[in-house]
Amino acid sequence: MSIRLKSVAAAAVLILFALALARAATHRYQEREDAFRKECQLQMQKLGLAPADAKLKYPTPEIQLASSACVTPGGTTDLVVNGKFSPGSKFFVENDNIDIVKESLAGNQYRATLQAAAGIGPETAAVAVISPRGQMVRQDRAVKVGGLHEWTLQAANGWKVVARPQRTSPCPPASGDDAYEVSFFRLGEAAAFEKLTGTLNFSLWDSQNFRFSLSAPAAAMGGMAAYQELMQKMSDPKLTDAQREELVKKLEAASQQMQAAMNPEAIKQQAAEQQRRQQEFGCDAIALTTGAGGKVTGEMRCAEKVGRRLAVTGTMALMK
Repeated sequence: MSIRLKSVAAAAVLILFALALARAATHRYQEREDAFRKECQLQMQKLGLAPADAKLKYPTPEIQLASSACVTPGGTTDLVVNGKFSPGSKFFVENDNIDIVKESLAGNQYRATLQAAAGIGPETAAVAVISPRGQMVRQDRAVKVGGLHEWTLQAANGWKVVARPQRTSPCPPASGDDAYEVSFFRLGEAAAFEKLTGTLNFSLWDSQNFRFSLSAPAAAMGGMAAYQELMQKMSDPKLTDAQREELVKKLEAASQQMQAAMNPEAIKQQAAEQQRRQQEFGCDAIALTTGAGGKVTGEMRCAEKVGRRLAVTGTMALMK
């Protein structure tokens, strides 16, 4: 076989291997969606409708409101979706860890009972609907997996990292970020040497399906968080005169703290400290892959002195 033919054969093998991987990576819900679209196509051919008539008979579905369903690992929850749906439309929950146990479509309201697999993390799922004509609409993050998950990680440099949710409710916020307190411990030390706020995001498509984006906690930013919290308390109409007077004193102290933080010399010192921390610590992201039994692997991105891609292993477990 010539060198050129060998090269072509090798390329063909690589292409087939890549296609096999792509097929293996297909989610089960995608296979069900594809199968339903094929059914729709065959049905439209049998009906023999002109495109304009088919569109009139089976308009593109509309999702007007989907309740933000929250389900705990191993548990069930109800989902309600309102909109405009043709008879024969089919709904899909786009996450293989969440099954539809029972469902019904009555008029323009869809109801379903969902069950989440046990042992999974705080995942999310979109809800999609396909009309008999094969047209699809979807709503992202319509389903969220709740529970208070604790992440305990061991970094390759000896650090231990513990992430705990800041919320006390088992359900993550319907909108907005799911915030965690992320604590860093040096080898053999019981007290954390650094605490950051971590925003946890889930991706169905990344091999590292969970990612913490790290930042300094709001309380450390010049007293602004404390000032805003006090202002919110001041709006309470049930406050007594004594309580209101005490809050005014605290507001004055918080205002002075913010003014001091805006001093040019203080700003310069803060910038120098921030630069030093960035060079010596600089951890701003943790990407993780979850496995069986709550095991996780991944990497942490920090300053060059610590490690740009520092390997981490550990566990994810429900606190309650």
